[in-house]
Order: sequence, then C-alpha cells, then structure tokens
Amino acid sequence: VVQTSSSTTRHIRWVALAPLHGWVVINSDAAMKSTFKLGGEWISGFAKGLGSCRVMVAELWGAWEGLKSAWEKGYRRVEAEL
Repeated sequence: VVQTSSSTTRHIRWVALAPLHGWVVINSDAAMKSTFKLGGEWISGFAKGLGSCRVMVAELWGAWEGLKSAWEKGYRRVEAEL
C-alpha cells in the first residue's frame, strides 16, 4: 500500500506470470505468497544475512545466489525477477 496524499491511498500488488515451458524463474525480493497458485511449483529457497546495506546491493546478492542455485541444479534457462 502506498500513501499518495493525506486522503488518497493506492493499493499496489505484484503479479507473477508462470515461466515459459522449459524455463525457471528466480525471485529475490520475498514477494512469494503461500497462496501462489499459478502453473509453476516451488523448487527451493535461500536466505543470506547481509547486515546493513543498500537495496540495490541486496537485490544483486539475491540475483547472484539465485542464479548460482539454479545453475547448480542444472537449470540453464533462467529468468530473474528483481
């Protein structure tokens, strides 16, 4: 929810699309909900303690760790949602 003025509130949500056949998607911003019901399935997850850092640094670490994890599992067609 984003407050745009003292009297107006806009609700913003993230909408995920199922990946193309043969592709996997990594998402490093914790936007996954337990009610996720698209055509995909959860493969794995990870957490990394970064301490205090900028948002961009955290996003890049998430992309790096997600890509490494996908590659180690044998996935070569990987889409990153950051």
